[in-house]
Amino acid sequence: MVSRIGFTPRSDPYAELPEGSLDFVVANPPMVAVPAGIPYPFVGDGGPDGFGVILRIIEELPGRLAPRGAAYTLGVAAAGDELPLALGALRSEARRLGLRIRLTVTSEHDAGSGSTWDRAIAATSLSFEGSAVTQSSLEERTIQVSQGYADLGAHRVVFFFMTVAEEQHGSVGILDVRSEHPQNHQGWYVA
Repeated sequence: MVSRIGFTPRSDPYAELPEGSLDFVVANPPMVAVPAGIPYPFVGDGGPDGFGVILRIIEELPGRLAPRGAAYTLGVAAAGDELPLALGALRSEARRLGLRIRLTVTSEHDAGSGSTWDRAIAATSLSFEGSAVTQSSLEERTIQVSQGYADLGAHRVVFFFMTVAEEQHGSVGILDVRSEHPQNHQGWYVA
């Protein structure tokens, strides 16, 4: 088994891979929902809704997965009343590509209201720029982050695990386990 495991660190992870050759795809992509216009390290910036890079990964899966193959990833998505805001785009892509996408939502943070999450994104952004993180600069950037989430219609971010496999008609399902494990409301893991 170990001899069959490969690591592909390149901009096109599917280049030179034969069709139907992937039993498992495990990705830890840039996946944090970061409002547009907020500088953030690429290693974390998944675009305003958190699905910018994830959608690019799943776009190439059809035909690459082995008959019983699956892809697994995680993410932090912008969410409003709908989990996540990108749910419509996910459903459309699932149908178009013939994929079964399953999201397991494990936790959430408030966003868009000057929350701790907004401040953390702001502090990371300032540090990434090489700027001094002062109380004043942090408050100013937090306002920008909060406004960015509000402009999206996001009032929270949700943490999720995602499984993707091929399916003739394509579908999206969500398993929301936040209420089952309230002690983990602000992290990745459920007991």
